[in-house]
Amino acid sequence: MSTIEKNKSLAVSMVWKLLERASVQIITLATQIVLARIIAPERFGSLSLIVVFYNIADLLVQKGFGSSLIRKKDIKQEDIDSVTVVSSLVAVLSFLVIMICAPLVGWFYHDDSIVNPLRVLSVNLLISPIYCVYNSILIRNMKFKTIFYRGLAASIISGVIGITLALMGGEVWALVAQMIANQIVITIMMVKAEKVTIRFRFNKQAFKEVFSFGKNVLLTELLLTLVENLRTILIGKKYSTSDLAYYDRGQIYPATLMRAINDTLFSTLLPHLSKCQDNINEIKRQFTRLVYISCVVIMPIFIGLASISNEVILILLTDKWSSAVIYMQIFCLYQALFPYQIVSKVALYAIGVSERVLRLEIIKAVFSLCLMVVSLYFGVVYVAISLIIVRLFSDVLYILSVEKSIGKTHIFINTLKPICASIIMFGLNYIVGICKLPICLSLTIKLLLGISSYVIVMSVLDIKMAKSILSRIRRK
Repeated sequence: MSTIEKNKSLAVSMVWKLLERASVQIITLATQIVLARIIAPERFGSLSLIVVFYNIADLLVQKGFGSSLIRKKDIKQEDIDSVTVVSSLVAVLSFLVIMICAPLVGWFYHDDSIVNPLRVLSVNLLISPIYCVYNSILIRNMKFKTIFYRGLAASIISGVIGITLALMGGEVWALVAQMIANQIVITIMMVKAEKVTIRFRFNKQAFKEVFSFGKNVLLTELLLTLVENLRTILIGKKYSTSDLAYYDRGQIYPATLMRAINDTLFSTLLPHLSKCQDNINEIKRQFTRLVYISCVVIMPIFIGLASISNEVILILLTDKWSSAVIYMQIFCLYQALFPYQIVSKVALYAIGVSERVLRLEIIKAVFSLCLMVVSLYFGVVYVAISLIIVRLFSDVLYILSVEKSIGKTHIFINTLKPICASIIMFGLNYIVGICKLPICLSLTIKLLLGISSYVIVMSVLDIKMAKSILSRIRRK
């Protein structure tokens, strides 16, 4: 396959994967927006705690071994069976731990109303191993179009269930029902989509090969998730549930959008870069190009979202959530800096040095925890700001680690163009915000001005890219 064909195949795969993730996240957000408009902020803080503890348990089931199946050059039936068996055992153990420890969570937060929803939601853990295996195989085979249609259908079905229950006064149970319905439907559809037989047989040698790579991925993701969610847990304990709710609503929209982008990049770039894992020069060329393209696309999305945060919060959630605006702006900047880390992480996994990623995450976790302890005493806003410092620190760490394997890339200098264009876009939108226009009019002007200004500035700064885009448009 030629380079042009490879790039075309990668682009198509990324589009389908992004569509699938975006559709899932949009419908999930729609359910949560309905909930946020119905439920008071302090009640919504309890909802955040339930999801935090579930996500930590679900991570143990889904992460690590699935990535091993994606990355491995050749997989056998024994690999699939062994991963399924071990993931299922972890799922059952996690389920039992939550069932037993849920009352302790309620006691810790003096809120017994979260105990039963947390227990019911943990049923999803028993389904996750099957979904993880089938989804990994579909990703490995680059069948993102198949994943899109099934993910969209599952999201619509579960979204209707969640929104219906929310309108009927289901509150927390609405989100629980939506998440369980989505997991059941998507798993059934994945099983029917890929003709793979799981025999629940364990092969020690096969699992050892998968585990050698997967254990580092699992530990990395677990460490990352624990540190991220520890903030939510401590904020909920030290401050009011209202403070936690504003923090959570401020981060949920940029985080949901980035989750879709992150899943897309990881799922498409890992198999793509893994195919050239023995060619360092090719990985260096692909890495430099992919970081630049990611910054060109991702930075203006999040900097633009930061500039319209006030309008988004007031329109979607009403003015009772206006205190969440500052958090949304902070988290948009935090996510805008993410392209360096995600592409670097995929490159390191493709090269096969997952243990190095784990070491980087340990260093990052220690630094993050120190900042979190200090910032927690000054206020919740400072906790959010500390994340930007952690992101900058980790970006530098990851880039230096990649360059250790593939050589100098000068990637920060190469991405100055989208950074400058994004800053100019934000500045223009900030001026519009000072004018105190009606909300809908302000949002419309900011969207039009933001998009047009970014495109114009990038065209001036990167004439070569602009000519290439125009050339493709003319050909089509």
